[in-house]
Amino acid sequence: MPLARREAEILWEGPLARGAGKLTSGSGALDQLPVTWASRTERPDGLTSPEELIAGAHASCFAMALALVLGENNTPPDRVAVSATCTLDELAGVPRITAIELAVRAQVPGLETADLERMIERAGNLCPVSDALRGNVKIDVRSELSRGHSPRWSHSRREAEVEDVVRTLRGYGVLTRARLLELCGAGHWSDGGGRRAVADAVSSGRIRQLGDDLYEIADPADR
Repeated sequence: MPLARREAEILWEGPLARGAGKLTSGSGALDQLPVTWASRTERPDGLTSPEELIAGAHASCFAMALALVLGENNTPPDRVAVSATCTLDELAGVPRITAIELAVRAQVPGLETADLERMIERAGNLCPVSDALRGNVKIDVRSELSRGHSPRWSHSRREAEVEDVVRTLRGYGVLTRARLLELCGAGHWSDGGGRRAVADAVSSGRIRQLGDDLYEIADPADR
C-alpha cells in the first residue's frame, strides 16, 4: 500500500492560445482554479500555472523534509521559510521546465551555518519532490540562517526577489538595471518580478538609485 494517493483534475475548453481550463483537487483545497496559456507564459493576472503548482509542491515538500532532519538532529526549527521559483524555458523550440531555485531561511536555536548546510543537503536527498525532479530539472538551493525573529522575516516571493537584487548588487557594487536583472536571472521571474523587485528594493531603502538606470547598495553590509 502506498503512503498516499492524491488526485487532481482539469477541464480544458478550446484551443491552447484562446482556451482555458479549471483545476480542481480531490481534497477540495484547490477548487476551480483557472489556468490559461497566457497566464502561464505572460502575466499571471491572478491565475495559476503548472509551474506555480510545482513550485508550491517543491517548497512545501522541502520544508517538511528540512523540519524532519532538523528534528532528528535534536535541533528542531522555530521557523522555516522556503520559496521556490520554477522556470519554464524553450529548448530546441519546445517548452521545458528547466530549473527550480529554492531559497531557504531557517530560524533554528543552537544551529550554526555549516550545520544548516549539512541539514539542507540531507533534506534535499530526502525530499520526494526533489527526488522526482532530479536528473530532469536543475535544482539550486541557497540557504540563510536567521538568528532571531524580526519584522523582515518573510517567505513571500516579493521578499525573495528583493533579496536577490540586494545580494547581486552587494557583489558588484554599481550596476545598470539591465545588467542587474541579467545577473539576478530576473528573466525567469513571473509577473515582471525583476523590475518590480528593483522598484521594491529602492522604495524600501535597500538599494539606492544613482540615475535613471544605475543602482548601488544602500543598506549596511551586515543587514
